[in-house]
Amino acid sequence: MAGQFGGNPHFHTGQVSVATTPTRIVAASGHRLMLHLANADNATIFVGGASVSTTTGYPVLAPSSITISARDEVYGVTASGTATLSYFEESW
Repeated sequence: MAGQFGGNPHFHTGQVSVATTPTRIVAASGHRLMLHLANADNATIFVGGASVSTTTGYPVLAPSSITISARDEVYGVTASGTATLSYFEESW
């Protein structure tokens, strides 16, 4: 099936270990259609831009997931320790 922008969509998956300093989850992509973030760890991960913090980030509770359509870089941070965030990205 062709993507909404023509051509076939591409899928990328991965995992990122997020710590107490902002950690890049995915790079910016002008071709991103959606980004699904899943937190199966025991700690809340806060997501946002490069300066994300536990007070400014959007909380991805444990265990839960969110889907966003941002094309910017996405970063994550934890209040303490580390947590693993899995992602599924669709782009064209």
